[in-house]
Amino acid sequence: EIFEVAKELQSLTTSGPAALGGSMLLVDLAGADYDHRGGEAQKESTAINKSLLALKECFRALSL
Repeated sequence: EIFEVAKELQSLTTSGPAALGGSMLLVDLAGADYDHRGGEAQKESTAINKSLLALKECFRALSL
């Protein structure tokens, strides 16, 4: 789940209108912390968690 918060500020200055804006993305990276199921369900949970970890590392690298 991704939620975006965007804000734009506008003001008048002596040199004319000025705008400042930005946005922030909130990403829900919830995965299965512990899965007591076995077989294919456990393998699927493990694969999802690995993908979420890779996505988290991408966001971390982009934020530097």
